[in-house]
Amino acid sequence: MSSKEITPGRIIKWIMWAILAIIAFSALMGSFYINSEYERTVETRLGEINGDVTGPGLQFKAPFIDSAHTADIRIDEINYPGEVTASYDGQTINIDITINHQILEASVQKLYSDFGSNYNYSDRILRKMAIDRIKGLIGTYKIEEFMPNREQIRQEALTVVKAEANKYGVNILDIQLS
Repeated sequence: MSSKEITPGRIIKWIMWAILAIIAFSALMGSFYINSEYERTVETRLGEINGDVTGPGLQFKAPFIDSAHTADIRIDEINYPGEVTASYDGQTINIDITINHQILEASVQKLYSDFGSNYNYSDRILRKMAIDRIKGLIGTYKIEEFMPNREQIRQEALTVVKAEANKYGVNILDIQLS
């Protein structure tokens, strides 16, 4: 019998080595991630927040038990077209709202805790809160006052929405009403 002869025991040994190699490769590849300069990541170990938020560069995490949840801290724009609201005198106004916002770096971990790994604050709070505040503000003006005071209304909306969003760690940079 030759030492190179294929036997069932040798096949099982090759299969076991192949499985171990796949597991080792997966562990190695799952241990690192890279954050771009505009990304911050919350690491969790078995679902619980594990340490501080990581910044840009190559990062290490424990394979299989740690997860990385990345937030984009660049300026983003959200559009809410065709919102219907009423003026003080009951007239209907259609407005398009554009909000330029950004996640505050210091708030990434809080946003993860409050809104989960997809950081879905824009749909869950920002939309409802901003539209509610803006509609309430517009409702204090008569229809004939709206156009001449549109810039003032925009500035008031920016101030109100910015103060409210800041509680959640979101910086409102600008609001446009058209």
